[in-house]
Amino acid sequence: MSVMQCACPKCQMPLQIAQALPAHVQCPRCSAVFTVGGPAPVPAAQAVARGPRSAPMAPPMAVQSAPARASAPAFDHEPLIQRRRPPRRSALPWVLGIGGILAIVAVFVIVLLLNKKPAVEPFDRPTPGRAADPRQAKIDRAIARGVAYLKKQINEGSKDYYFNDTGAGSQVGVVALAGLTLLECDEPSSDKAVRKAIDTVRQAAPTLHFTYSLAIAILFLDRWYESKDRAPEARDRELIQRIATQMIASQNANGGWDYSCKPISDTQHQKILADLNAGRPIPTVGDKDDHSKGDNSINQFCTLALWAARKYNVKTDASLKMIEDRYRRNQNDNGSWGYKARDDGFLKGGTTCAGLIGLAVGQGVDADRLAKEKDKGKGKKPAVARNVIKDDPAIKKGLAYITEAIGWDPRRLSKEERVSRHEHTKKMMDLYRAWHDAPPDEKGLIKNKLGALDNATLLKGTYFGADCWGDLYFLWSVERVGMIFGLVKSINGKDWYGWGSDVIVKNQKEDGSWRDRFPGVCDTCFALLFLKRANVAKDLTDKLQVVGAPPVISAAPQPPRPDPFVPRRPMNA
Repeated sequence: MSVMQCACPKCQMPLQIAQALPAHVQCPRCSAVFTVGGPAPVPAAQAVARGPRSAPMAPPMAVQSAPARASAPAFDHEPLIQRRRPPRRSALPWVLGIGGILAIVAVFVIVLLLNKKPAVEPFDRPTPGRAADPRQAKIDRAIARGVAYLKKQINEGSKDYYFNDTGAGSQVGVVALAGLTLLECDEPSSDKAVRKAIDTVRQAAPTLHFTYSLAIAILFLDRWYESKDRAPEARDRELIQRIATQMIASQNANGGWDYSCKPISDTQHQKILADLNAGRPIPTVGDKDDHSKGDNSINQFCTLALWAARKYNVKTDASLKMIEDRYRRNQNDNGSWGYKARDDGFLKGGTTCAGLIGLAVGQGVDADRLAKEKDKGKGKKPAVARNVIKDDPAIKKGLAYITEAIGWDPRRLSKEERVSRHEHTKKMMDLYRAWHDAPPDEKGLIKNKLGALDNATLLKGTYFGADCWGDLYFLWSVERVGMIFGLVKSINGKDWYGWGSDVIVKNQKEDGSWRDRFPGVCDTCFALLFLKRANVAKDLTDKLQVVGAPPVISAAPQPPRPDPFVPRRPMNA
């Protein structure tokens, strides 16, 4: 065995030769082939590559010997060829590529999730169409603040109000009005203030005799009974029946009511209810032409209360027709109604609204009667098409009269008039509170002082001076007329809601209340019921629509806003 170096100058790998010389040798590192013990070695640049050779030559011998193959007898051994391992490829490019793809997919998914709208809108998101209306946004905020004020007053038992009552239960009527307002403002029947209001009415209603309180109690109980979030209770239905029979028993022969309805016993209640259901007449009080007792202002509450009582198996149609007859006989030539009878005195704005409501319930009773007559034994037939606004001259004239006041500018009142009316209201509130706290021997004197302040020329409102006991009371009266007759936006082309809501929102106090001529709870209720466009007689509205035609809603285009200045009218205008 001999040792030598590879003939390649770059390799010079030591090689062990075990074969006899001369011999062909192939370097296992650089693959150079050269001859040992023979001719000069082949230069590395001319090393023979694998594959076919250009000149025949004997195959080189391996450095490490191996058994000779039968197929190669010219040599005892084949050369041993050492192959290089292929270089290892880095995984970094694959990692970067796959990571980039995943990052792109993740960004795409995130964008989709961010742009996807929720299936249910959040509760505090404005409803479509309202977000772009700044007026509606202000109205919504005013309602929320007013509701919070009413709740606080009821829950704390506050008496931030006064009413024309000397012991007949006006405070119960005020609580009932507040409860009705909260329900109309979409407060749930489970609300603490609403529950307190209904408990107060349930407890006190059987002993009430103040007509305003009785009528408002029915409206509140009716709205409570029909609440969708609770099951109706029989005791509320029976209470409505009881109050309704008490009011019917006190109706005057002229179709009106005084400020007090005498309480009745259980026996009297059952007899009146039985007579009504049997169609027997109920005795009335006083002379048909005597209007010294009762007024048209209080009548609108009684009218709506007895209309609501029809739903509770109390047949009030005869009483409602008496109300209608009263107004048809006493309408003034200019379309208005006076405070008591046919007169052109003061406070005709609110009483004209009362007259329109009285005519509306009469039309509703007639609609039911005609429908029953047509259906009886003949199968159902459509009622005769009618439009009470166009076809009833009295209604048409009454609407024209109240339209005159819609749009009045506050600057028609002087500063002196506004201040004097606020001072007058404060004096009345102080006297009412003093009366409630005074000993019996002093109540008479206080009552005389109250009578001296009960001057119609001093009772008008402090916002724009409507011919009514308070501008907020007038606005609520207009709202009731508009909703009952289906004039939900305008009356004779005048936007009563836009005008009134602007006035109301502007005059809300910091504590959420309103303070016109019934400061505190009552004025706040009037304002909220207007802003909510509450309809306390929805079924009556349905009966007054034209059969086979669109609802009776004014289609006139919205008029331009009234001129910012309206010449001030005298107080007795």
